Amino acid sequence: APQETHKAVGRTLFEQGKFDLALQEFEKAKTDNPAEEIERQLAVGATLYRLRKFDTALNAFQAAAADATDKSVQAEALYNAGNSLVQLGNYEGAVN
Repeated sequence: APQETHKAVGRTLFEQGKFDLALQEFEKAKTDNPAEEIERQLAVGATLYRLRKFDTALNAFQAAAADATDKSVQAEALYNAGNSLVQLGNYEGAVN
């Protein structure tokens, strides 16, 4: 599927530190499969975080947390959302 190709290319670019290009690939990987979409949202969030776009990273992590049914995936998303809040200077929101 084209989504898988975009996701794989995005991961490679992310590992190479090419975050702008990785983000473009992850955006193209949007899917109707709920589990894959949560994984994609986490990847988008991580990429935005590396780009220091903490507000939009936070949105991606919160969306992944809201949609996740797997508790460990939800915990990962919430942890990353908390880190984004800390970077934004919202320490109270990060601990709640």
